[in-house]
Amino acid sequence: MKPVLRSSGSARVEEATASCRLLTGTTPKAVSSAEAASAPGPACHRAHHSATRTRPRDEGRALFHELVKKSDVVWNNLRGSQPAKMGLTFDDLKGVKPDIICTHISAYGRDNDRADWPGYDYLMQAECGFLSVTGEPGTPPARFGLSMIDFMTGVVAALGCVSALLARPQQGGRDVDVSLFDVALHQLTYPGTWYLNHGIETGRVARSAHPYNTPVQLYK
Repeated sequence: MKPVLRSSGSARVEEATASCRLLTGTTPKAVSSAEAASAPGPACHRAHHSATRTRPRDEGRALFHELVKKSDVVWNNLRGSQPAKMGLTFDDLKGVKPDIICTHISAYGRDNDRADWPGYDYLMQAECGFLSVTGEPGTPPARFGLSMIDFMTGVVAALGCVSALLARPQQGGRDVDVSLFDVALHQLTYPGTWYLNHGIETGRVARSAHPYNTPVQLYK
């Protein structure tokens, strides 16, 4: 994964082959073509201005800082240990722009013993118990049909980012940290509290029924 910088108009800067997602759904011929367009690309990057850069380290950093000066937010999606190493935190960039908002999405956060761990949506669904409540009784663990942890984490990060922007006139710039694991764990909601408070284990229910409310299920 590579850092993503978004400014007015939203700019995305990374290597052309930085993420397998950028090539998902393309044909072998299209992958080698300047016309290559991935299946998720239009869904995830609509209205973004994309560019690839291969420059010496010092020159690339100077270019990045010029973009920061014109931006409200620097946004990255990396392992938690990487933003500080790459100079993407508020402490690193406040000298370039004092009120910059630095938003970080990682697997497990930046301030714990898992900071260097990578992560992925389906891994979080498994680790936080989503697979244990999805599917029909007696069947193997099942994931969501969509990458919901990724999507929810993006929305939570956007909420945190907008909140920081609204508070910026009074409080200045800052870091905003959101992790896939925290968002997934938070979304356990009532099954999580039922287990913690009463020891109730919520499992799979036939025909996608709600575990306690009725009538909520699939009918023929």
